[in-house]
Amino acid sequence: MSIELRIALIVFSVLGLYFCITRIRRSAMKIDDVLFWAVLSGLILLLSLFPGIAIAFSEKLGIESPANFVFLIMIFLLLYKVFMQTLTISKLEIKLEKLAREYALSSYNKKDEEEE
Repeated sequence: MSIELRIALIVFSVLGLYFCITRIRRSAMKIDDVLFWAVLSGLILLLSLFPGIAIAFSEKLGIESPANFVFLIMIFLLLYKVFMQTLTISKLEIKLEKLAREYALSSYNKKDEEEE
């Protein structure tokens, strides 16, 4: 892994950790979400400070470059996060539809009671 890539990964992981901490202080994000991004930043920092880890895993998995291994891991983790958010959004949409139906029925029943 080149020194330029390692420096870029270190800078972006430190910035990521900084933004996570500021979002916690401002109560702008849930701790679960911040925890994911903090762990991801910590993983990037670990792989950039100790490139031997990426080199060893890339050799064992048959990946040509340690940088490709780092990018592959990040892609998989981000895909996992997107999948989990999709599940959460689906659950919220189902709850919203149920709530809208209940509200429509309750407002319809109130109109019937007022007319009687």
